[in-house]
Amino acid sequence: MKIFKNRTSRKLIRNFAAMSLVVGLTASCNNFTENINVDPNSVSEVPTSYLLTSAQSNLTFNILNIAGYDVFGSIYSQQMANNTYTGTDRYDGDQSSFIGFYSGGLYNLEDIIRLNTEEATKEDAAASGDNNNQIAIAKILRAWAFMTITDTWGDAPYSEALQGTENYQPKYDAQKEIYQGAIAELKEAGTLITSGLNPILGDRFYDGNMASWKKLAGSLLLRAGMRFSNTDANLAQDAINAGLALGVIESNAENAGFQYGGDASSASPWYDEFNIAPFRIDYSLSHTMVNFLGDRKDPRLPVFGKPVRNISSRDDNSNDFWLKYKPYEVNGNTYAGQPYGYFEATAQLIAAEETSLIGDYFTENIDLPSYIITYSEVLFIMAEAKQRWGIGSGSAEDYYNAAIEASWEQYGISTAGLDTYLAQPSVAYNADMFEKSIGEQKWVAMFAQGLNSWAEWRRLGYPELQRAPDAAGDEEIPRRRAYTQSEFDLNEDNVNAAISRMGGNELSTRTTWDGGN
Repeated sequence: MKIFKNRTSRKLIRNFAAMSLVVGLTASCNNFTENINVDPNSVSEVPTSYLLTSAQSNLTFNILNIAGYDVFGSIYSQQMANNTYTGTDRYDGDQSSFIGFYSGGLYNLEDIIRLNTEEATKEDAAASGDNNNQIAIAKILRAWAFMTITDTWGDAPYSEALQGTENYQPKYDAQKEIYQGAIAELKEAGTLITSGLNPILGDRFYDGNMASWKKLAGSLLLRAGMRFSNTDANLAQDAINAGLALGVIESNAENAGFQYGGDASSASPWYDEFNIAPFRIDYSLSHTMVNFLGDRKDPRLPVFGKPVRNISSRDDNSNDFWLKYKPYEVNGNTYAGQPYGYFEATAQLIAAEETSLIGDYFTENIDLPSYIITYSEVLFIMAEAKQRWGIGSGSAEDYYNAAIEASWEQYGISTAGLDTYLAQPSVAYNADMFEKSIGEQKWVAMFAQGLNSWAEWRRLGYPELQRAPDAAGDEEIPRRRAYTQSEFDLNEDNVNAAISRMGGNELSTRTTWDGGN
């Protein structure tokens, strides 16, 4: 039986540091063997299948859970609004820590790569699937996580990260360097993948289907490239062409998402937040989202939101707050958004029951996957790549229309009325203002993918969002999250170097690829 070594042991030590005891062995103990404290009845090295499930669960929870970091993106991009606690809606509070990414999912992925690479461990690791395929999955997930970290904070530890006790103070890499590294990892992962071998165990995304993982790598390369559409066209086109060469998601059946179980102990985080105590009713669709969908008679409105239980009696129809509250009738039900970005006393002039809470599709679907990228997003990227650089075989308009169709189908909406919807001037593709056409519809299609939607709004500048009326400190809509005080306490020189390079540690500080509005 193997003893924990290297990073795995350091991880256990760190996790239980609060109750650890340093034991000094005296000369009289020299006759003990190195296995004296090994319990022969306990597992001493975690199977990589367990590490994979844990990494996927941790990263998905952090990135796509309304109770995790995703709430910032959903609120900042005005997909949702708060009725009770409006601090985030007003940009009050700028700091959040990325340490949970590193100490959780990313650390497990690092172990998967190490255990499948080192000669002493790779044979045992292969019990969970082919070594190279496991490494490929870990690299794809690493790339996704680091792209999300740098999208959210800007410069961050990357090349020197995850070294444990060997480096407590990793340098912060520039955002472009992180993306270049992620792009290289996605390309490498594509070359490592071999289909037709024993499935990878512990995979809650594709159940070990490596052909699907290869398409995920290609699709994330499309996203990575398009992030730099405004700032580095060569990098953008190279990544997009590399992704197309690998292959990309080609239907909603191939959407990449974490698969939850069918009971309360392994429920979707949306189900968990709204059906298990404290039974949240503080999140509603924002007036921005409801009014956009309602004005266009978009059939996704009843999917995203619940009907209101009461319609508010307005106090003053000339007041800006009340002008934003617009009830819409759909199939005999009424929908209305929470006016966004007001002090709590104002926001609560409308009761939660008078706004459209998050729809049953999300809150009542116990095993709803958390999607990291969908077929609809891939098609929107192809529309933009065609419009900007002539990449792809179809027309930009064809890709755009297909992306909207894919979004409808993802939510089980009949496409019988699609042509009528697409013919509306506010929806029809406009090549002269393609950023607006794509930006607005992508924003809708990415509902419940808040961080990604926020990133796309920053890049494209659409939809045209207005800042919170009661914004704290007269802030504009945030462009990033700020580093926490702990980073200054523990890694001052490196965090200061990053701030100097980026030009500040404010919500308003733009990251390298941020070139929208």
